[in-house]
Amino acid sequence: DLPRNASQVLLNLGCNLAPVLPDDANDDAVVLCFEPIPSVVRRIPAHPRLRTIPAAVSSFDGVATMHTYAKNAQSSSLGARAKEMDWNDDPARGDGDQFVVPVLSLRSIYASLGPDIHVPYIKTDMQGADYAAISSLPVDVLRRTPFLLTEVWLENVQSYVGFRNDFCRDWLPFMTAAGYSLQFMRLIYREHDNDLDQTQRDAWSAPWAADPHARCAEDL
Repeated sequence: DLPRNASQVLLNLGCNLAPVLPDDANDDAVVLCFEPIPSVVRRIPAHPRLRTIPAAVSSFDGVATMHTYAKNAQSSSLGARAKEMDWNDDPARGDGDQFVVPVLSLRSIYASLGPDIHVPYIKTDMQGADYAAISSLPVDVLRRTPFLLTEVWLENVQSYVGFRNDFCRDWLPFMTAAGYSLQFMRLIYREHDNDLDQTQRDAWSAPWAADPHARCAEDL
C-alpha cells in the first residue's frame, strides 16, 4: 500500500540494486521499484518511501522467462542475449541462468494507481523490453508522465533477441508523435570503443541530443 499522504509515484522499471529515490524534501512522493530477480530483491536497500515489487514489467500480464546476465544480474532480460559478449558470458557468475517470473503490464500498473496519483517520472532499464512496455500505453495514459529516462539501442545494435528497442526506428517516431522531445542522450556502452571516458562519451552523444531527427536520417 502507498502511504496515505502519497500524491506522486515515480516508476523505476528494472531497478536492480540502485533504485531511484525521491527527494528528501518531497515527502508526498513514493518510488515503485520493479525487480524480478529474487536474489536481487532481497538486497535492495530499504527506504521509507520505496516500495519494491518483485515482478518484471512489459506489455502483458502473466509469467515469462527471465534470463540473467552480468554482475548482480544487472543485465537480466525477458529476452535471451543476441550474442556472447564480455558482459554476458560468465556461467560461473550465473550468466544464462533462467527463472520464471511474474510480469505486470505497464498499463495495469497505471490503472492500479488511479487518476488522482501524479506519475511525474519513469525510469526504465529493462534490457530490451523498454519500448514494448512504454509503447503499449495509450497516449493519454503515457502523457500522465512528463519525464521518461530509458535505455535505447543505436547504430543497428540489438543486445537481446525478440525486442524492438531502437532509438531511430522505434523510440523517436513514437515519442515525437506522442508530443515528447529529446532532452539529452548519454552513451553508456559501445562495443567497439567502450574505453571512452565520460567527456568523450558526452561529446559522442551531443549531436544526437542536439538534432536527433537529423542523426537518425544518417543512421538509417
